[in-house]
Amino acid sequence: MTGFWQSTAIARDFRRQIMFVCARSNQYSAGAPVCDFFDFPYSVTCPLEELMSSTIPTINLNVNSAGFINTAFPSLSGTADPLTTVKILNNNGPTPLGTTTSDANGNWHWTETTALYNGIPYQLTAEAVDSSGHQLATSSAIAFRVDTVAPSAPVFASNAVNGVNSYGYVIGNTPGLIGDAEAGSTVNVFVDGVSSGTVTSTGHWSYAIQTPLRDGIHTITADTVDLAGNLSALSNPFVFSVDTTPPAAPTLIEAQMAAGNVSPHLSGTSELHSTVQVFDGTTSLGVAPVDANGNWSIILDPLAAGNYILYAKATDSQTNVSVASTPVTFQVGNSVMMNGLLVMGSSASEHLEGGAGNDVITGNGGSDVIDGGAGVNTAVFSGPHTNFSISQTSTGYMVSDASGVTGTATITNIQRLQFSDSKIALDMGATQAGGETALILGAVFGPSSVQNKAFVGIGLGLLDGGMSFSDLTQLALNAAGVTTHAQEVNLLWTNLFGTAPTTDQAAPFVAMLDNGSLSTASLGVTAADLAINQSNVNSVLVGMHSTGLAYS
Repeated sequence: MTGFWQSTAIARDFRRQIMFVCARSNQYSAGAPVCDFFDFPYSVTCPLEELMSSTIPTINLNVNSAGFINTAFPSLSGTADPLTTVKILNNNGPTPLGTTTSDANGNWHWTETTALYNGIPYQLTAEAVDSSGHQLATSSAIAFRVDTVAPSAPVFASNAVNGVNSYGYVIGNTPGLIGDAEAGSTVNVFVDGVSSGTVTSTGHWSYAIQTPLRDGIHTITADTVDLAGNLSALSNPFVFSVDTTPPAAPTLIEAQMAAGNVSPHLSGTSELHSTVQVFDGTTSLGVAPVDANGNWSIILDPLAAGNYILYAKATDSQTNVSVASTPVTFQVGNSVMMNGLLVMGSSASEHLEGGAGNDVITGNGGSDVIDGGAGVNTAVFSGPHTNFSISQTSTGYMVSDASGVTGTATITNIQRLQFSDSKIALDMGATQAGGETALILGAVFGPSSVQNKAFVGIGLGLLDGGMSFSDLTQLALNAAGVTTHAQEVNLLWTNLFGTAPTTDQAAPFVAMLDNGSLSTASLGVTAADLAINQSNVNSVLVGMHSTGLAYS
């Protein structure tokens, strides 16, 4: 309509007014105006307060960050003008999901009573309408999907715990876990029923346990929460064991080789399911599995001529490594086990003699007279050491069986005695292998070390094989971990005198080592030969010159 127009209220009260409108082209136009009711967008019966409404409704629903709710019967709330009818619409459709009325404060609430569909996208709005059902204002939309289905429980992979072996043990104590779960869900990992942590699944998931597990059996379970917040059932358990304790040192039986053989056959015992590795120093000579009875054996590859100190270490199925076994010593080439006679007597009293080599003589009973001849010779007696008494004579020793079974043997030129349970070195002179071994041990490892049968056996084996007193002293210093001149002086002084040297006491010796006037070996030999060292050793092994030095 254009031109001039005017209106007249023909009916008016507190709640409503009716407008009669007349119009002509301008106010000066001649003729009767055209008059009629003006066609407003709202009914002429529309209350004034509704026509004047300007509040846009709000709508609220707890939708998570992924756009899901986990109920088919959501409860919505919002605001509108007080005492206003509110329609809940989906995608602005013509049919509302439901209606409600705002209270005197303008707050409204509504709960769906017909289940919404899972997986269907919803976009709800709140529409305020007047008492005649005309739209006043509409809220912004809130979008979501419904998911009320709990995810499947997580599944551990067949190798769920990384590194688990066929015995059910894992490597280390912080194993990694792997499995499958609904993509996008959060997997909760439980160790022995206690939450350990969470990880997000892409369909597959992996998780590394952070807190070291104690040794023993452990049970791993997991559940998962999907994007809508639905919780799965608990998974089936996965059980494994942790063992971080190294196995005990394996036993290593002394190598025995026939004449001309340069491939020793070694054997011993160790922890079940472990493997045993044999070493010469830091060089591995071979690996042997341990059988179901705890036994192992290995035939080494041919060895070059020389002195050998072999030891073994066990590695269990969890890769824990034991300390070294008691070492065994032998030689390839001019070996005491290869170049002598093997003399066997009878139960009668006999005169048994060795030859020019390193002989082994067994009397087998009777009161024998045994002369080993040249070399390093061994007399063998049946029965434990405690059954025999040993006494020194002007030419050798008397070995008497206190039980009366084998009589008394008179022995000459015998350096070693071998009983069923122990071995004894009789060559205890200051320049003989037994005596030199005791002196080196006393100076380098302390007087009490002469009671260490393994240490004594190593020293004897090397000296019998031709190693010099000086070279053995240097080897002992190396084995003691001496790397500096000051360390050597401190070590030797402490073992000789029982206390560490002062700076002034140590300085002259350190200086001589530094300037080369003394070698580390020569200082060790000097310390070993001192009377105080001999006295210290004798105080530990009272009577060793007459009864010998035990070794293994």
